[in-house]
Amino acid sequence: MGAWPFLLGASDYSDYRVVVCPDFIAQSGRARAFHGMVESCLEGDADESVRSTQVTDDRLGPCSVFYRLRRVRKADGDAAYDAAGRPLLRVDGVVVPRGAGDGRLDPAEASGLIDRALPTLDSSFADFWAAKRRIPTTVSRQLETAKGPARQPPPPRLRRPRLTLVLASALCLSLLGNALLLWGLASKDAEPAQTREHTATPARPPHEADR
Repeated sequence: MGAWPFLLGASDYSDYRVVVCPDFIAQSGRARAFHGMVESCLEGDADESVRSTQVTDDRLGPCSVFYRLRRVRKADGDAAYDAAGRPLLRVDGVVVPRGAGDGRLDPAEASGLIDRALPTLDSSFADFWAAKRRIPTTVSRQLETAKGPARQPPPPRLRRPRLTLVLASALCLSLLGNALLLWGLASKDAEPAQTREHTATPARPPHEADR
């Protein structure tokens, strides 16, 4: 079973955003949707205890999210605040898609996975905090869990073509078929007239008829 690290945080320059995103989510183009899926993790006490929640997406399917909520601290160790005086928070965690396992981790194992991911998460957050402009999101790779080898999540679900598109295609094909049929009939009607015109016996000159 595989788990993918992620990080949601804010700085004194940037509002909350996904700083580290699992690769299978980024590759499916659902990073922005993932932000909305884990935004509720910012609620509650920042006591760094391991928590879990279940999220789902039309293309990604169901996923289990294990995370810690903690205060952001500056290099000198002091707590960081936004312009309104509210403490800045960060969410460190891992995502386990159901397609890569049953999505179940006990708190101790989830805590161990987050600890393993912290060097990468801390490094990415340091770059994010120091930047005074928007920087690209860091993409994370899967971590192997103790429950077996890591497996790739299922591919994103393809959206079915809309019914209106199917009906429009069928109508275009029908109109094209009718046009070809009418053209074929018109060609057949014109062909005998052209044949008669070419085979008709020319009239004799008037002086030959008087002889």
